[in-house]
Amino acid sequence: AHPAVMLSQSTGSSTTHYLGIFLQDYDNNWWWSTDDLPAVGEDRKHVATYVDQQAQIPASRRREIFDSTTTTSDDVNTRQIMDAIRATATGARAGDTIFIHYSGHGLTNGMSSRDISISWGELYNALNGSQAGRVVIVMESCHTGGFVNWLKWIETNNTPYAKPTAGRWNVIAAASEDQVSM
Repeated sequence: AHPAVMLSQSTGSSTTHYLGIFLQDYDNNWWWSTDDLPAVGEDRKHVATYVDQQAQIPASRRREIFDSTTTTSDDVNTRQIMDAIRATATGARAGDTIFIHYSGHGLTNGMSSRDISISWGELYNALNGSQAGRVVIVMESCHTGGFVNWLKWIETNNTPYAKPTAGRWNVIAAASEDQVSM
């Protein structure tokens, strides 16, 4: 089902907890030359409209992290993002849904920007400890299919990570692990 359908069909005491992470402003002082992502600002507007009007997630269950074109992503760091992910996960109760939307740069092994690096394992561990019955992640960045492959890998191999619960994880990736997202 389309995410708009999945999130708006919450029933009973089940609720959705939303975290939007939008990182668009990069400068070339980083260890590689990274271009700004002007479309991220538009993504943020569209997702906000969806969260407000279709999913109708109350402000008390929303978090958002973003940079702006008037500042640099120095304003956002790994700790802030991980704290927001953990807070979103902790706030969810049994049967709830966690909805995360990430728009920014990505690498084959995680989410990345400027001074931010969050591996698939860090993201998974922060969310898997939640009581939420469902985790929906929309990833609009290059190589995000790597997270889908990573979930399959921990499901079928002996790893230090807890096995994912069947049907709990729903990941929509903008690109396969070896592709860029335009």
